[in-house]
Amino acid sequence: MDIPALSTAMAQGQLKAQFATELASEVMDMAEVNGQNMIDMLDAVTKTMEKSVQPHVGGSIDILL
Repeated sequence: MDIPALSTAMAQGQLKAQFATELASEVMDMAEVNGQNMIDMLDAVTKTMEKSVQPHVGGSIDILL
């Protein structure tokens, strides 16, 4: 049995697994940031659209005592 070659192959396999895990973590973090940015953008668009369709809503309150 070739112990040095086996050791090298195992180390390379472990390195590939660590790389894949780190890459997946980075992709998940980027997806989370992009998702939050999309939510923020949709909120801004929704507020702008609501103001353009009904500009009088929310501008004043009529109160009778």
